[in-house]
Amino acid sequence: MTVSSVKTGDDGYDVNVTNVSWLTNVASGRGIWGGGNNSSDVTQNVIDYVAISSAGNAIDFGDLSAVRYMPGTCASSVRGLFAGGGTSASTYLAASQYITIASTGNGISFGDLTVSRARMFGCGSETRGIIGGGRTGSNAQTNTIDYFTIATTGNAADFGDLSASISDMASCSSTTRGLWAGGGPPYNPSALLKIEYVTIASTGNATNFGNLTQGRFSLAGCSSPTRALFGGGNRDTPVVNTIDYVTIASTGNATDFGDLTVARHELGSTSNSTRGLWGGGAVTNTIDYVTIDTTGNAVDFGDLTVARYGSSALSNAHGGIDREQLQFINSNGALTESTQGLGVFGQGWAGSNNNVIDYVDIQCLGNAVDWGDLTTSGSDGGAGGGKTRGLIGAGYNMGASVNYITFSSKGNAISFGNTSVSRGGEGPRATANDTRCLFAGGASSSNVIDYFTIATIGNAVDFGDLTVGRTNPASLASPTRAVFAGNGNTIDYVTIASTGNATDFGDSANGTIQEACATSSDTRGVIHLGQATGGDRTVVEYLTIATTGNTTNFGTLISSLVGRGAAGSKIRAVFAGGESGYSNAMEYVTIATTGNGTDFGDLTVARADVQGLSNTHGGV
Repeated sequence: MTVSSVKTGDDGYDVNVTNVSWLTNVASGRGIWGGGNNSSDVTQNVIDYVAISSAGNAIDFGDLSAVRYMPGTCASSVRGLFAGGGTSASTYLAASQYITIASTGNGISFGDLTVSRARMFGCGSETRGIIGGGRTGSNAQTNTIDYFTIATTGNAADFGDLSASISDMASCSSTTRGLWAGGGPPYNPSALLKIEYVTIASTGNATNFGNLTQGRFSLAGCSSPTRALFGGGNRDTPVVNTIDYVTIASTGNATDFGDLTVARHELGSTSNSTRGLWGGGAVTNTIDYVTIDTTGNAVDFGDLTVARYGSSALSNAHGGIDREQLQFINSNGALTESTQGLGVFGQGWAGSNNNVIDYVDIQCLGNAVDWGDLTTSGSDGGAGGGKTRGLIGAGYNMGASVNYITFSSKGNAISFGNTSVSRGGEGPRATANDTRCLFAGGASSSNVIDYFTIATIGNAVDFGDLTVGRTNPASLASPTRAVFAGNGNTIDYVTIASTGNATDFGDSANGTIQEACATSSDTRGVIHLGQATGGDRTVVEYLTIATTGNTTNFGTLISSLVGRGAAGSKIRAVFAGGESGYSNAMEYVTIATTGNGTDFGDLTVARADVQGLSNTHGGV
């Protein structure tokens, strides 16, 4: 992605993005080393990086916020964490910090481990980072496993325990399993050999996997999605150059892979899906690499900027990241979803109707980017998306007309068809699953629900009626159920795959839902009430889609606005635009966690009565 700046924030991926594109960054991977001790045994704050797909010397990235030695590391495709570490032989940290991998710059405070420690290694997936074991003091180890939610700054939570208190082990992961191998203390032969694993998406204690070919500590691990490699280490003299491998999805003992170019310990290792790299170690600047899915000896890659040992490594393309979910915006403008998908905002009013369509990558904080134009200017209509297409239309000036966009290609919208009834004033609202897009309500307190089949261009078909006719009901969906909330406090629902009249769902906890908007995960819907009872324009409520009942307070947004649009993934809800004047502000909440809104960035054009949709919301 093209990053204009990195900013400090409370939550999420704090990146100002001017062109939302990973290009080849995640596909090839960026390997990063941080901290360590130099040949004079002075602890460093150095961060340096390489492009994993291209051999060469490392380049300065920035600095950790404080010097540290052997921190635990984990990373998503966007963000890398350095957790804990030692500042001296007797001082161990709980504090963690993060970097945005695609940019360069210094570490930023993230949160704390549950136990202050060093000499541990981490693993994880796109969403969760796991740190296991470590040294807590002179000759004292812990069996603690912590985890972080990488997208959300904050302290670690308890995951479970390793089978023994241990430090100086290697760790790596597939998308589902995290492994630890070897480790000390040096006088424990069984610990030196052991490999154990956890299931990343759950919590619980580690389970035995098998044994290394040689028992050792201070080794380092890397992985593809299928194979884990463990290289180097110390057998309490001699230091070894051994590389072992295992198949992550099975259990069993390791097999010899080959040798590093230099025997060493206290090194850092990272990878993309093809190459595994080891860098540094006592005491060298050497980086060497192997092709993970083959066997054989390592080859020279280049040098770190500073020769050091105890430098921990991470990447944005390691084996724990599911590259099939990470599709990218390429240089000729073709678009597909990233991990959290695309949020698209169309229509709007700023003294007149407009035809603007803009979009954000929901995973990355930053300003919206132009997508293209609607066929006709409009406002106050409806919008809903499946995985491949999004529909936008109806409302002021567009009448019954509905356009569509294809998420895989930026450009102007194309006519799709007409709603079954024109609601040309204050319009209907829309929501969707991957098959159907439903429009409900509209001008003159319409009770009409109609639907489009997203895969088939053509006009809408009658679905049934709302329980009460009303304008612009906030709309959201799971894959099976669509929910319509307001105006007033009425909430009702339908089963998307059927047809028929809506059924009462419950009521708003705060009374009035007016000029509202909504989006959802597949289990929870979040609703910005617009103008709630008493005139408060910041209130957000939530409901559990599968269970009828009244809403519950979620939190408040920053800006006091009505007429916003909402687009979301299964993780985040983004609220955009609005009226108190006309706003370009966007803010977001994390759907699974109640709380207040956080700044996301700005729309390309300030406007109200904007409609939002995405290709990864709860309905798909």
